[in-house]
Amino acid sequence: ASTVFTIDLRRPMGVELSVNKSTAILALFVPKVGDGKLSSKTIVVDAGHGGHDSGARAPDGSATEKWMTLAIAKELSRALVSEGATVVMTRNDDTFIPLKERPAIGNRINADFFISVHINSNSPNRAATGGMAFYHGHDPISQLLAECIQTEIGKVSKLKSIGALSDFKLYDTGLAVLRLSYGPAALIEFGFINNPNDRARMLSKDFQTQVAAAIVKGLKVYLGNAD
Repeated sequence: ASTVFTIDLRRPMGVELSVNKSTAILALFVPKVGDGKLSSKTIVVDAGHGGHDSGARAPDGSATEKWMTLAIAKELSRALVSEGATVVMTRNDDTFIPLKERPAIGNRINADFFISVHINSNSPNRAATGGMAFYHGHDPISQLLAECIQTEIGKVSKLKSIGALSDFKLYDTGLAVLRLSYGPAALIEFGFINNPNDRARMLSKDFQTQVAAAIVKGLKVYLGNAD
């Protein structure tokens, strides 16, 4: 026999479930920043790679991750600023920023959110498609953030939405930019650069504008504004 409990919440919350023999404990975590608005928030937007670190490359040489992430990051910054947020970009040109310095930028200013922008690749297989968002380990707050953002991106990207995943699926210690971030953090992989359809979609201005707006919406949903 099984029992199903339905809990209606007025706003998104992080969830942690632990089961020990016949006992199940459900813990709900309320995000510490949550008035539904971005106007008082400080957000770090991290365009992945840069400088000598080009990141993933298209097989035909037509695109590199460092330029694609920068284009999306700039769109995201503009969209956030228009909502009244304070945005700090880890880079706004073709500059190399050391991996540990990226989350450190957010930590030094006590940023409310850290959003890292990336493009995926699994060369030479060109069949993989879709976007996903990563959070660190088993952190329920960052998981909630990643889920809110990826849900909204999936509505507009026109690419498969793989969902929000723990970075433990990639590495035993997770991703450095997420692991070293003090506050809620998410890393977004928008699609696969080695998939021609994904690549063409991600390179379009329409995609960049729409996913930027989707991230803004995801942040607002996380903050309790579902309008």
